[in-house]
Amino acid sequence: MRPRSLRALALLLGPLALGWAPPAAALPFRGTLTLSSVQPFLGSLQIPPSVIPGSGEAGALPGGGVSLPASAFATTRTTPLTLFNPIVSVGLGSPAANLAGTLAPGQGPKGGFGGQLPLTGFYRFGLFGPPPIAFISFPLFIGQVGYTSVLSPMIGLRITVSGTEWTTGAATVTLTETFGAGTPATLMVTGGDFRTLGGLGQLVLVSPAVVRSNVAASFQNFFLTGTLDLHFVPEPATALLLGLGLAGLVRARRRSS
Repeated sequence: MRPRSLRALALLLGPLALGWAPPAAALPFRGTLTLSSVQPFLGSLQIPPSVIPGSGEAGALPGGGVSLPASAFATTRTTPLTLFNPIVSVGLGSPAANLAGTLAPGQGPKGGFGGQLPLTGFYRFGLFGPPPIAFISFPLFIGQVGYTSVLSPMIGLRITVSGTEWTTGAATVTLTETFGAGTPATLMVTGGDFRTLGGLGQLVLVSPAVVRSNVAASFQNFFLTGTLDLHFVPEPATALLLGLGLAGLVRARRRSS
C-alpha cells in the first residue's frame, strides 16, 4: 500500500483505534449495582455488600447523558439478616430493582453529572438480632433526594432515611453521635466518568444516604451507599469494524516495511 493510502486509512480508522464510535441511539451496557452499609460509631462496622448485576441498552442523550431502562438491575434474592452492631441487624429485602431514569450533565449535586435513578425494594432492619425480636423494613431510598420515615406500630420503632441523587463526583453525608459529646461522622464517596468521546467505557456513580432510628444511643445510625458501575460496550458491528480497521493498519504497515 502506498504511503498516501496508508495515511488516509490511518486518518479514517485512527479514531476507532482510540475507542471512538459514532453516537448511537442505543448504548449496550453491563454493570453492577452495589449496596453497602457502614456503622461509623463502633469501629466503622460493615456488613457484606449486596451486589446486583445488570445489563441492557441505555439511550444516548446530548452532552454525554444516558437514560437507563427500568429493572436493568433487579434481584429477587433476600439476604439473611446480618448482625450489624450490638443492637441492629440489617439485610436486603426483595424484590429490588431500579426505576427508569436519566443521568446527565447538570442533574447531579451542584450542577454536576448525575441525576435521580430511584430504586424499589427495601432494607430489613432487625432489633436485637438475628434472630430479631422485631424488625421493620424501610425503603432503600438510594438515588433520589429527600426523606422518608417508616414506623413499626408494634414496637414504636421509627426509621428515617435521607437520600441523595447519583453523581460521578464527590458526595458527602454526615451523622452525629446521639450520646457522649455528639461527635460527627462524615462519609465521602466519589464516582468518575471514564468514557471515551463515543460514549464507550466506564461510568461510575455513587449515592450515599443516612439511616437513623429512634432506638437509644447511636448503634442504630449508619450510612447506606449505592454504587452504580456501568460499562458501555460497542455494538457487534462497531467492534467488527474496529477489528478490521486494526487488522488493515497492521497489514499495511507490514507491506510498507
